[in-house]
Amino acid sequence: MPVNSSFPADSAWFKAVDLGNASGTQDIAFCTITVRGDSAGTTNITIIPERIEDRTGGRYNVTVIPAQLTVSAVQPLPNPMGGYFPMPTDPNHDGKYEDLDGNGWIGFNDVVVIYNNMETLDTGVYGGVSFFDLDNNGWIGFNDVVRLYMML
Repeated sequence: MPVNSSFPADSAWFKAVDLGNASGTQDIAFCTITVRGDSAGTTNITIIPERIEDRTGGRYNVTVIPAQLTVSAVQPLPNPMGGYFPMPTDPNHDGKYEDLDGNGWIGFNDVVVIYNNMETLDTGVYGGVSFFDLDNNGWIGFNDVVRLYMML
């Protein structure tokens, strides 16, 4: 019997009950929240549990952990044929942009794009260096090109 507030919204509430005992007793996913960043910046994310009860009417002790969401602006990379590629994407959802030409998959053209733009990517012009730093060493270099090539 899930119920929730209307979306999209700046705040939300959720209520649910498992009358059929189908959810189990551990690691219960109450809801999934997808956050869209409309502009670059940082904001707090606050989840305030009002009441969480167990199956026997007892209440869970809840620990609230403060969190921040940072949205960084990422720009499309230049297309040698003119203009810009579509926005880069993260096909494997690891927080890194491997699809640099924005076509939805990792291909050899992405390797060429990172190679041709290493110096500019390393300055952060197209977005935070960490988004393109595939070897996590803090800068964009030939090893990032090799790592992307190994993903093909």
